[in-house]
Amino acid sequence: MLGDVFENFRAHKKSRRIVKPEPFWLYQLKKLVPTLLVVYLLTLSILYIVITIHQETKTDISILTQGPIAAMGAPFYAGLLFNVGVLFWSFSAAICFFCSAVLRKDINNRELPSFLLFSGIITSVFMLDDLFLFHESFYPIYLNVPENAVYAVYGIMLLLYFIRFRMTIMDTDFLLLFFALGFFGLSTAFAKWPVELQASQYLFKDGAKLFGIMTWFAYFTRIGLKRVKYAILFRQQGFAYD
Repeated sequence: MLGDVFENFRAHKKSRRIVKPEPFWLYQLKKLVPTLLVVYLLTLSILYIVITIHQETKTDISILTQGPIAAMGAPFYAGLLFNVGVLFWSFSAAICFFCSAVLRKDINNRELPSFLLFSGIITSVFMLDDLFLFHESFYPIYLNVPENAVYAVYGIMLLLYFIRFRMTIMDTDFLLLFFALGFFGLSTAFAKWPVELQASQYLFKDGAKLFGIMTWFAYFTRIGLKRVKYAILFRQQGFAYD
């Protein structure tokens, strides 16, 4: 009888013990594991590509890891126009992907998020092509695909994109998009000029492309700001934004 009393007392005391909370850093680390896996696997994949190119082409590893300015010993302003263009390509792609993700959760209409998603994909394709000059070097040399064929594929891709999202585009400030395409066309015409370009003509060719990129950026920035603002406003008021 007395033993049962002591046993019940110990059980009651044990049940009242305060469980020590898990350290916050450990809790946060567990939540970050999936993100870290994706990020580090992607980084390792890029490093693997660099090592493979180094081994296959015997290119100095520093050429593959440094920026072009450092690798060539060029002044810091070398490729200024080109670098600014690539930056605004990436800004445009990031805006499209971010707004697509936000609006997909906040509205019932799936057309606009899908439009922004595909816009981000197309922008990324153009950015990568511009950054690595795929249409001038990679496709013609390594895949034996003529440069004109690459332009044709890009044109068909844009045509299908416009057909698929024509109603959504008409509901936006589409003149900006047409201006951007006009500048891209002008830049391409300069690039295809049968006579070798003079120094001043390069400014027109690359300047027209930069005008196109900046207009492209302005177009998707206006869409993103407007639609996300409306989504937040309607969500705060308890309505489903459509």
